[in-house]
Amino acid sequence: MMKNDTSRISGTGRSARALPAGTPPSGHKEREHGFQEAAYVGELFAAIARHRRLFFLVFLGFVALATVATLLVPKTYTATVRLFVGGNEASGSNTNANQDNGTMLPILNALAVATSAQSTETYAALLQQADVAGRVAGDLGLNITPDRLLTRIHVKPIVNTSILELSASWRTADAAAKIANDFATVFVARQREFVQSQATTALNFLKAEMPAAERRKADTATALAAYQAKHSIIDVTAQTQSLLTHRTDLQTKADTIKLDQREARALLGSVQSQIATLPASVDNSTTAQVNPALTQLRSELADVNVQLAAARRRYTDKHPEVIALTEQRQALERQIAALPASVQSGVTVAPNPIVQTLQGQAAGYQARIAGDDAQLREVARQLAALVPVIAGLPAQSNAIANLQQQAKMAADVVAALEQKYNDALVAQTTAVSNVTVVQAATPEGAMLTPNLLINVAVAALLGLIIASTLVVLAEALERRLRDETDIERILGLSVLTQIPELEPRRQRELPWIRSMTLEALLHLCTALRLGGESSIRTLAVTSPSKGDGKSTIAFHLASVLANVQPKVLLIDADMRCPTLHRRIGESNDVGLADVLRGTRTLADSIHHISNGLDALTSGSLAETPFSLLRSSRFDELLESAREGYNTIIVDCTALVPVTDALIVGSKVDATALVISANGTDERAARYAVERLSALGIHNVVGVILNRARTAHSDYSDYFSPPPAGALPEGAA
Repeated sequence: MMKNDTSRISGTGRSARALPAGTPPSGHKEREHGFQEAAYVGELFAAIARHRRLFFLVFLGFVALATVATLLVPKTYTATVRLFVGGNEASGSNTNANQDNGTMLPILNALAVATSAQSTETYAALLQQADVAGRVAGDLGLNITPDRLLTRIHVKPIVNTSILELSASWRTADAAAKIANDFATVFVARQREFVQSQATTALNFLKAEMPAAERRKADTATALAAYQAKHSIIDVTAQTQSLLTHRTDLQTKADTIKLDQREARALLGSVQSQIATLPASVDNSTTAQVNPALTQLRSELADVNVQLAAARRRYTDKHPEVIALTEQRQALERQIAALPASVQSGVTVAPNPIVQTLQGQAAGYQARIAGDDAQLREVARQLAALVPVIAGLPAQSNAIANLQQQAKMAADVVAALEQKYNDALVAQTTAVSNVTVVQAATPEGAMLTPNLLINVAVAALLGLIIASTLVVLAEALERRLRDETDIERILGLSVLTQIPELEPRRQRELPWIRSMTLEALLHLCTALRLGGESSIRTLAVTSPSKGDGKSTIAFHLASVLANVQPKVLLIDADMRCPTLHRRIGESNDVGLADVLRGTRTLADSIHHISNGLDALTSGSLAETPFSLLRSSRFDELLESAREGYNTIIVDCTALVPVTDALIVGSKVDATALVISANGTDERAARYAVERLSALGIHNVVGVILNRARTAHSDYSDYFSPPPAGALPEGAA
């Protein structure tokens, strides 16, 4: 009856929230996923609220630093002038002529490169020369060296354009605009002078170079004509092609003769094999006659052999034509082997006419082979005679090609020099600069730096980012449970009551804090229904870690409950680090350990603290507390205490370091978890709840939030100092 009621209380506290250290119910998964981003933003604002001092200190400090730095830095005005850069017509002609003609003259090529269109980066570098800055300083009467003046000049090419932006910074807008415009004017004039000086230099060079180029052109043309006349070469290409065609014809004729010779040799071999199989004479009493079928088959076999030899020279052995001829030859050979060589028609003895016929054919084939040999020797002689003639062709071709190339180069040089002379003459006459001012600088368009509004806005943005980052970092490093919201969200347990924090600096508020503490403990008694009928009779008080204040809470809860309803027993089950004996000022020689060992009785070990409150200290420890608490004697002690006391409160060890509190929690009616606000680590608390759940201890009724921060306005109008003796010192 008692434990069922306790389970109902514990279940109410848990089911109304979230499951401890687990996944939320499936019905809420989609909703939580949809609001995940909003939850992150809410957590960030909550973290900023908790660390508002750090946040505002960093934010305001960064903004103030940027503001002071902006006000202290001297003001500077920056004026900008825009220039268009590009090659003039003369330079463009020079570039094209140089690319088309490909001259071999280094000075002429250097001139072409110098007068061609340069990149904007090149002009940007030329603008920042010391001589340009010196002329500007002299024009405007500036008391500054060229190098120092260049530090106030910034030239920037605009990407993918031929435009340069020249910016000048000075203390006044008028001076900045004058410096920028004068830089542009000096540079345009400098480029015009450069073009004119280049043209003059080019004219002097070309006048001295053109006579020698004309002589080289005439000499190379004369040398080419003389070589062609000496070797009787009108068209070397046509003569070379004729000789190569004649050699190809001779090689083709030789291949044809060789093919005929191989065919004759094959036929000769066939005839000789037939002669070897026939007798030289026949019996006179009979007349031998060649088997007509055999003669026909052998003739077909000879033709197939010739065709097969020709096919193998043209194709591989796997070609369909070669395979078909091979199979045909094998079939003819099998038929010839099966037939007799001749038939008898008389008995008279005479020379075999078949042999005589075959011998005549063999003699004809031998003559054919000898004729082919003679033709091959003649063709070989003609080919040998062509070898030295053809071998001499490359030398003549190379010589003529070199002479033609020299003649063409000499003519190209003369043409290029004439083109350059005309371009240089035009450039010297016009002297047009390839740099143009497209937008002059004005004082009204000068930009003031530093800009206070922009710097403050940027500093505010950076300050927000840095301050938020530091807050998130502080949150990640701390990971402390701070308030009721954290406990319900992370652990899924309800908060039964909050014990206010007592700090030395808040001594003025001490009477009201004591009243709040007393009210919180009374609220805890009511929430747990301690001391009444069908209420919790045995309560274990534990915490995730050491130092959360569980022993203090257990002692003051017992003291307050004894004033409300007497007959309360406080047991110190923390036999590893006992504190109850020091709190009540009694000896710890006899206590819980002695009762569980059976050396003392419960009645002999109890200390009377006040009317209605008794205490059982931990006693002298000689063995492991775990074995004592899990023994049946501890169950018997609790049953015996129920007979004499209305409520038994057990002060247990912390859950994370040791397992003693788990044994006690499994034997009592209910378990209360003490968590220190801003002190208990989130991971330790989560691990403690998971251990209780894993061992099937489901009687956790909720959390007692200790050291909670409260404001004076929360209680100043409702609470007065508690009566003397109602709450001992150190209640918080």
